[in-house]
Amino acid sequence: MHYIGKRSCDCHPALDKYMSSSKVVKQLVKEGIVFYKQILKIHNTKEECTQHEIDLHEAMDVAKSDRFYNKCKQTSTGFDRTGIPLTEKHKQKIGNANRCPKSKSRKLSEEHKQKIRNANRGHGKGRKLSEEHKQKISKNHGKARKVICIETKHIFNSDSEACRYLNCAIGSVSSAIKYNHRCKGYY
Repeated sequence: MHYIGKRSCDCHPALDKYMSSSKVVKQLVKEGIVFYKQILKIHNTKEECTQHEIDLHEAMDVAKSDRFYNKCKQTSTGFDRTGIPLTEKHKQKIGNANRCPKSKSRKLSEEHKQKIRNANRGHGKGRKLSEEHKQKISKNHGKARKVICIETKHIFNSDSEACRYLNCAIGSVSSAIKYNHRCKGYY
């Protein structure tokens, strides 16, 4: 079995004794299992290294493969845990982290609540726009940048159209373009 991961250190990578951040691998090392480290590539920047790890994880589908200890795939912002069920304890932790403690929650006045309701009503419809703002909107109307998938040669009329096609978050395609990385496995 294999584990693909990245590591940065101040010494030569071959001299670094660190093995893995994987809980599974750490547990097996504690149980006496011996692992051998193979350095696949040395990079000059963390960004290059992360992108190489992303590419390898995607190409080998490490999270789903029985050949790898990896339980999830590296992404540009963290790890993709798609398909890994959450325990009830983990769900509770996430829920607690997303809740604001009552002692820290703001008490809103009725007037403030009403202003929020009015602002959210119709998603901003009824809001008065200045003439300058209206001109900017009409000037840019229909001028979204075209997006071309390098691998499939598919042309999209906008970032949002590409996101809908790939079934990904709205900012994913523009982020992939900006940082020159894959989005849903495509360049």
